[in-house]
Amino acid sequence: MLLHLTALLALTAQPPAAAPSPQAPDVPAALGQRIAAARAQTIAASTLVIVPDEASYLAAIALWHTPSPDHNGARTLFPILIDDGTLPCHEDLARFARAFKPAYTVRFTAKGDAPAGGPPPPPP
Repeated sequence: MLLHLTALLALTAQPPAAAPSPQAPDVPAALGQRIAAARAQTIAASTLVIVPDEASYLAAIALWHTPSPDHNGARTLFPILIDDGTLPCHEDLARFARAFKPAYTVRFTAKGDAPAGGPPPPPP
């Protein structure tokens, strides 16, 4: 009983929590604005890119940062999946392709250190 009274006194003796200052930034709103600005500068292409290895995956991701001249410099993003040649992987690729319903499916392989070619641009 004494322990309960001591805990109760300790809780009531604490000062109330300080209210946020009126100048404190609204973090969720600021984050939402940054996300909206980033989405306005990107275009999701209806192209599925399938690569055989990690080097090709990284080379394909590097193409994300290429501004598209057709869309006022916006970046074009597209899904990139790695095909390791196993049956479960092929099933997963097929499942993703059925759900995503891409206009194009491209197999991409990096040649050396630089990306070779790349996926086609999104349809107009």
